[in-house]
Amino acid sequence: MVKSGFALSQVNPGFDANNVLMMEYRLPRNKYPSGPAQSEFHRQVVENVRGIPGVIGVSSVRAVPLGGNGSTADFSIVGKPEAEPGKRPHAIVNPIDPDFLSTMRIPLLRGRGITTQDQPDWPLVVLINETLQRRYFSDSDPIGARLKSGNQVAEIVGVVGDIKQYSLADSPTSQIYGSLAQNPFIFTSLAVRTAGDPRLLANEIRKAIWRVDRDQPVWKVRTLESRLDVGQQPTRFLAWTLGAYAALALILACIGIYGVVSNSVRQRTSEIGIRIALGARASHIARLVLRQGVIMAGVGVVLGLGASAWLTQFLAKQLYATKPIDLPVYLSVAVLLTAVTIAACLLPARRAVKVDPVDAMRHE
Repeated sequence: MVKSGFALSQVNPGFDANNVLMMEYRLPRNKYPSGPAQSEFHRQVVENVRGIPGVIGVSSVRAVPLGGNGSTADFSIVGKPEAEPGKRPHAIVNPIDPDFLSTMRIPLLRGRGITTQDQPDWPLVVLINETLQRRYFSDSDPIGARLKSGNQVAEIVGVVGDIKQYSLADSPTSQIYGSLAQNPFIFTSLAVRTAGDPRLLANEIRKAIWRVDRDQPVWKVRTLESRLDVGQQPTRFLAWTLGAYAALALILACIGIYGVVSNSVRQRTSEIGIRIALGARASHIARLVLRQGVIMAGVGVVLGLGASAWLTQFLAKQLYATKPIDLPVYLSVAVLLTAVTIAACLLPARRAVKVDPVDAMRHE
């Protein structure tokens, strides 16, 4: 779990979450019944927010990454055999405006991004992510190919980097980005990148939206960094909790081994004294004491590894980029426990080596 938590903290989400404020709103359909009216509202909001001092990027997008929103759709590639319903490939679909990639700092790998020319009266265009390209265009150039989803056919004009849409633990998923102007909707999100702390501009951004429509509610105003933290909290908490319990168990085991070996040395004081009187060297006496501790440790490690291998099946769903049976982890823990056992036996072994044969036999 500690390794899994560390791996999750090192995940690259595919975008830059620093200094980004996101929020959501839904337009009342009775006020904005048509696609052009909805697109115009989004455009005016973006223009107003862009004019706020300290704002360096703003984008209107159906679903901001890690915002909890998103939708999927089946698709097929025009010119290739179409799979049966239920077996067709599917992808996360997310309409974006021309500033989305630059605001989120998502790399454009090939082709072009969405532009202001991609309007409803122009042919439909889409971007695909690297995972979709790798899965379905590994042997061909995707630029210029066409995807069909439902009744819509769109041309692929660009390839972008992968991002984590729902959580940092997401496995690589196919993603399709359309033009928000060509796919307007009453629900949208706003992503605003600022030069400093984005929370300081939250009120100004709200006012910019209300200048377009003073009755428009806005909610889920939060930073993208906070969403990253929220996504990591459960795994991080579990990792630290189990790590703390493991450290406590290790301390108790060390104390227990020390107590058992010390008691054994006291009980065998006479025997040790006789051995020394008969010529046993200090190294022999030390090995005698350490052997007892190492045998206990060996039995414990074997039983513990077996129990751990069985128990980790219940943690499999909580792990990220870590196998339930991870050999480096198991080997390092076995070595650590053995080292702790030897350390716990050193003081009793030192005492055994210094036993005075005369005192030991007199005690007997």
